[in-house]
Amino acid sequence: MATKKTFNSATEKHCLTCAAHLPKDDEAVYCPTCEIRPVHLGYTDAQLRTAFSRVEPYGNWKNPIRQSFSPPLSGAERALISAAVGFFTGESAKFIEEEHETTVVGRGYYVVIGA
Repeated sequence: MATKKTFNSATEKHCLTCAAHLPKDDEAVYCPTCEIRPVHLGYTDAQLRTAFSRVEPYGNWKNPIRQSFSPPLSGAERALISAAVGFFTGESAKFIEEEHETTVVGRGYYVVIGA
């Protein structure tokens, strides 16, 4: 009978994406492969997580999204944030452009899945 491998989080560290072993003293949270491998619309997991953290609702990432940016977001930033919101919530973000500000709006994971 095969035994399931477990790890001790106090002494071992693993990649957040694929669970590959990482050196405990290394600051990385992704293995070298996951750091560069595209996972959604050409973006890496690390890029998507970083972008989503910019709009993530306080307290619970599954709640509706509404975050304003001044100065307005560039086209590249909009594309990345839209992909990240879509990756985590299942629906792309909407952007409200004003003269000196961009507001990112999303219904949130709970609403998208019908919870």
